[in-house]
Amino acid sequence: MRGVIFLDRDGVLIKDTGYINSPEFIHWNPTVFESLRRLQDMGFDLVIITNQSGVRRGFLSYEMATRIEREILRTLAKNGVKISGYYACFHHPNERCGCRKPGTFHAKRYLKDVPYKQIANCFVIGDKESDMEFARNLGCKPVLVSEKSTKSSYFSDKLTVKTLKEFVDTIQWRGLM
Repeated sequence: MRGVIFLDRDGVLIKDTGYINSPEFIHWNPTVFESLRRLQDMGFDLVIITNQSGVRRGFLSYEMATRIEREILRTLAKNGVKISGYYACFHHPNERCGCRKPGTFHAKRYLKDVPYKQIANCFVIGDKESDMEFARNLGCKPVLVSEKSTKSSYFSDKLTVKTLKEFVDTIQWRGLM
């Protein structure tokens, strides 16, 4: 294994359309499956870590959140993508739990269960500042996916890209690994 890619769900893998309350509202971002397969081929484990406070806020039930998770994993597998771990925090932001990003509970739990300790070869890919803070707290390289980005670039301590595909192209072309 070359490293671990911790992926945010909404805004990175699927379109962030607000609180998804049914699998029928999952809309995949373009080139996600190809990009994730390329990362796998490069030797990365892929782990999804997502904040889903819609459960605690009452926008959807825990059972529905589980159905959505299963559909996401099923669709990824059908498209040749193996997800090594899927962790969701359902707490409200005001609860200040350790499993809600930028807390690192889920990532540390995953890293504890695998024979992999080189955190330097890990990336966190997300679309919010809490994802970047999560990366910093964990000691991983932060990657911000922002449609407002005009080209890939490093600002301060994070790589900013427009899409997941652009991130994959960047690490291959620039040899960031």
